[in-house]
Amino acid sequence: MVDKISFTGSTAVGKMIGETCGRNLVSASLELGGKNPLVIIPSANMENAVEGAYWAGFGTAGKRCTSLGNLIIHEDIYDEFVERLMRR
Repeated sequence: MVDKISFTGSTAVGKMIGETCGRNLVSASLELGGKNPLVIIPSANMENAVEGAYWAGFGTAGKRCTSLGNLIIHEDIYDEFVERLMRR
């Protein structure tokens, strides 16, 4: 008997695993597809923010469950951030 299932992947497969675990009273930890936001505020370290956005958005072609889905940038630093990201 299995005590717990851990799965990282698609929502479709996660649903199947969750249903099977539920029928068999097995605990499940499911990390499924998502849209992770990155919030950048005026006090942020701009270099770190640009580097983080670049790798979270484009590292492994966006195929990680931790990939960047949305950028939320404070209007006071928007232009600077976009300029730096585009240079990256």
